[in-house]
Amino acid sequence: MKLKPMVIGLMALGMMSPAVGSDIAQEIQAIKDRLANLESQLSQEKAKNQQLQNKIAQMSEHQTPDVAHDNGIIKSLEVSGAVEVEAFSTHADGGAQLKEDGSDIEAVTLEIGLDAQITDWVGAHILLLHEEGGNADNQDISVDEVSITLANADVTPFFLTLGRIYVPFGNYESNHVSDPLTLEIGETSDTVVQIGFESGAFSGSVYVFNGDTETNDHSQIEQIGANIAWAMESDTMNLALGLDWINQIGESDTLGSALLNANTLEDKIGGVAVYAVLGLGDWQLIGEYVTATESFQANELSHNGSGAKPEAFNLEVAYGMNLFGRDATIALAYQETDEALALSLPESVYLFTVSVDVFDNTSLSFEWRHENEYDSGDVGIGNDGGVNIVNGSSDESDTLTLQLAVEF
Repeated sequence: MKLKPMVIGLMALGMMSPAVGSDIAQEIQAIKDRLANLESQLSQEKAKNQQLQNKIAQMSEHQTPDVAHDNGIIKSLEVSGAVEVEAFSTHADGGAQLKEDGSDIEAVTLEIGLDAQITDWVGAHILLLHEEGGNADNQDISVDEVSITLANADVTPFFLTLGRIYVPFGNYESNHVSDPLTLEIGETSDTVVQIGFESGAFSGSVYVFNGDTETNDHSQIEQIGANIAWAMESDTMNLALGLDWINQIGESDTLGSALLNANTLEDKIGGVAVYAVLGLGDWQLIGEYVTATESFQANELSHNGSGAKPEAFNLEVAYGMNLFGRDATIALAYQETDEALALSLPESVYLFTVSVDVFDNTSLSFEWRHENEYDSGDVGIGNDGGVNIVNGSSDESDTLTLQLAVEF
């Protein structure tokens, strides 16, 4: 008797089961349809995300998009440059020969650089330059540097450079508008073959070239130079030291144009440059010395009747600070030359400069430059398109310069 209600319940459930099963099947199918739709959307999102990651990877790998050429792909092409415009006013005392009263506005420098990485091993560099230099009629743009470098730091620390470069003789780092006097004596540009290395804190090179000076009436590759440098950097300090040598300092851009009888020099006169650059927090100290190792002959370059041995040094201190919310630098320097009157250089220079980064890559600088000429009675004889006699005057001059410079 007790089984009868159970049997009746089972019979009722059996009668209802076809309808319940149909509803469950429909719900399961609907769930499957929704899952399929979600999987399709997820697949599309994955594809979009992969495309975005590919674009980001390409932008990270190359500074600029790949540039096609006939034989393949240039890995990267970087364009850089600088424009400098200056307004200056000079006041000279007495009969100063090296400076005259006057003022002017000049677009003093235009630089355009191209650096192409052709392969992992091959790079090319071109630098175009225009310098007004007080001659507003000179609008020529020259090829200042052009070189090919074979190097791959992932494989070897050594590199090979061929082309027209500024050889590594002197450092010439400065925070002022004016070039240091060490640069005026030592800077050398020529077409060279250079072999060097960069390994950790050390770097160095040896280079050879055929310069403009001659000692045997023959044009041949006989100029050689070498340099060695060491640099380190930490969170609070950086230090760079360098020693450079060249077997003919008469190849420098300034000396080369000042030498008399440059094609028949009696001997090669070597040159040595040493420098140190120390950074301590917001402070920077610069020291550099450039000198000829011997005196030239009096009929080649003279000072007070004897052969000249030109030399120069630069001592500089700079402090980085925040000025009205902008990065700024204040710098002081003292520079001096010896036996360089024939090069139309002053005996000593004092410099004070304030530079402010007014915008990104744009600086506004104010420089005061005080020059002392060589003493009265000093006489230098060199070449300036002919025999050039430069007399000392013991006079002084002051130049105020305002420069706006943009780098890109």
